[in-house]
Amino acid sequence: MITSNKDPYYKQARDVFEAGEKCTFLVGAGISLQPPTCIPSARELIKNLVDTFLPPRVANTVLNIKSMRYEILAEAIQEHADPNLDFLNYFDTFDSPNLIHQFLARAILAGHHVITTNFDYMIERALMQALPPEQHARIKPVITRADFEACQDPLALSKDGLFLLHKIHGSKRNLITGEDTTKSVITTINALGKNKD
Repeated sequence: MITSNKDPYYKQARDVFEAGEKCTFLVGAGISLQPPTCIPSARELIKNLVDTFLPPRVANTVLNIKSMRYEILAEAIQEHADPNLDFLNYFDTFDSPNLIHQFLARAILAGHHVITTNFDYMIERALMQALPPEQHARIKPVITRADFEACQDPLALSKDGLFLLHKIHGSKRNLITGEDTTKSVITTINALGKNKD
């Protein structure tokens, strides 16, 4: 974290943000590990899911597969035990954005762009904390195919006063509108589980 003007990166970061140039941040699950958010790592989530859905002998075998990817396991769970991916409701239990989420929310408010692979709602929550409730409707999570098609010109939408957050792996719901967007996650997990682009 850049903390003072003595930090070697402080001037470089300040120059980028003060130059008026817009940046795009691509972020993933690692941003939600830090307190107070403390969402478990993908490896920890895999362990919890395996322990929940498989008998101990089979669970140990699966956990010893070093290359086991979260998406492959999620696809198997969705296919055989949880077609609506209700286990992802677990992310609803986290409601405290950390400094990274707050930084990204401020970046969005300043006209920068954020693309995330995360299923959680921490960046949306940070945006909601940064804005008065009457402005929450200006927050535009881009989740579904229709959202992506409608938001092909993010610069124009940003200039129109919308605050976009691109969730490229989908999300169970749109936290701002309440829309059920589970299908976006199912599509993503199926594609990633099969190593599709």
